[in-house]
Amino acid sequence: MVGIAPYDTVDFDWFEGMDAFNVRLFGLALQGEDVLVPELEREAAEILERVAADPAKVIGDEVNLPEVDRTELARTERREVIRQSVGEAFRSGVWGWVDDDLCYTHPWGFDIAEISVPTRVTYGTSDVLVPGRHGEWLGRHVPGAVVVVDEDRGHLDNPDLVTERYGWLVKPV
Repeated sequence: MVGIAPYDTVDFDWFEGMDAFNVRLFGLALQGEDVLVPELEREAAEILERVAADPAKVIGDEVNLPEVDRTELARTERREVIRQSVGEAFRSGVWGWVDDDLCYTHPWGFDIAEISVPTRVTYGTSDVLVPGRHGEWLGRHVPGAVVVVDEDRGHLDNPDLVTERYGWLVKPV
């Protein structure tokens, strides 16, 4: 439920409002795969260890998450989902995470002004991992985008809203 703006956006401070943890990791991505991979492998090992002890700690204390995200992570019904999803995410290594961080920090290869399909941009104003200003920017630059701003959310969406959030994708045009 988070939209990240293209890294090479002119007159846009991509890191503004972003937690120092993500700033550091994206900085490593800018240095290249050889620098990024060992750090993400170390981070993944720590995440797996934390999740085994307490799934609510999937995002470490070094990240200054807003209380709404910490509360969402502590929900009892999320515990097993976090365990399974983190285990699956790193089952074959950190390469998905590597690919994400590298593609976020490199040109996308298309102009978002050319997007012509129905698009929804959703973001939480308290997000510190991908600050809301990224969603604001996307909402202004993706033609015809429907923008959903969650004033009381951070990075994590409320799982009780899945039907509402994704229902528009299956509605007949």
